[in-house]
Amino acid sequence: GELVDVVATFDDCAMVNCIDAAVFEGARAMLSSPGASPRVLRMANGVLVPSGGCWRGKISMGGVSAVGKWEIFSGGGAWQMLLGKPMFKVFGATHEYVDNTV
Repeated sequence: GELVDVVATFDDCAMVNCIDAAVFEGARAMLSSPGASPRVLRMANGVLVPSGGCWRGKISMGGVSAVGKWEIFSGGGAWQMLLGKPMFKVFGATHEYVDNTV
């Protein structure tokens, strides 16, 4: 794969990491192929959305890199990539709610 710039949003309520389907399609030629995913994702409003696949790859930010898995589905343009609880654990990150920093 190649380097792809994506805006990632930390979401410590998300139980999985996610990448928007349109963002993934736009970068597909530069990324490794996704695998099938049996997951059905429950949105905050209770709607169930089947995953469009699962991409495994490496991300880098702030000079730190980590490998993770991302479920592919449409975020409706609200975000490009969500870093959920799995990436919080990998990075050892903590969300400070008082000043809203990670």
